[in-house]
Amino acid sequence: MDTVDILVIVSLFLLIIAGILLYSTKKTPIKKLNINQSLPSGTEFSQELAPQPSSKAVSEFIPELPASYGESRLTALVRDPYWVYLYWEITENLKRRFQEQYGNWADSTPFFIVYNAADPRSLVRLFTTQINDSTNNWYLRVPENTCLLIDLVRIYPDGRVVTVLRSNIVTTPRAFMSDRIDEEWMLVDDKQKKLYRRIGIGHGPSSPDFYNPLRE
Repeated sequence: MDTVDILVIVSLFLLIIAGILLYSTKKTPIKKLNINQSLPSGTEFSQELAPQPSSKAVSEFIPELPASYGESRLTALVRDPYWVYLYWEITENLKRRFQEQYGNWADSTPFFIVYNAADPRSLVRLFTTQINDSTNNWYLRVPENTCLLIDLVRIYPDGRVVTVLRSNIVTTPRAFMSDRIDEEWMLVDDKQKKLYRRIGIGHGPSSPDFYNPLRE
């Protein structure tokens, strides 16, 4: 066997080895799943495991708020120390009875009369303010730290004032910190009582009582 024959045999052997390696590393194409193909019974999809609520389904459980409730009422709500929110409803039946007794509704003008209601048996008028006749809610600026009651009235050109609705009583909070900074602490320890008597201070003082003698 000469050199040429040996080279031919070696070349064939290398070609065979290369073919085997090429075949083993060839990628198998991914088979696409046809969604129309039938799946085994009992197969669950993600939508079935965790269904997403639709907006339509949610809206079915939220009824629309009615425009009116068929009850004449004036309601006051405190927003902050200086503002009260008022909303009201005046039924057609109330308007009809009002007109039968006092005259044409449109001839009168709506106002709020605001009272200090610290003593509900003796109301103190604070101020009167005109409002819009085409609305049913209003923001009213009021004093802070005050007990309030509001009347919705109609005033005629001849000066007649007719109360239509009266609100609930509300109290606005303080706008600033309380001016009372010391509490009167009750003494429960006999040793403390003896100590105060020894230094000449009466029973159960608050902190200003300690300082007042020093100022005199």
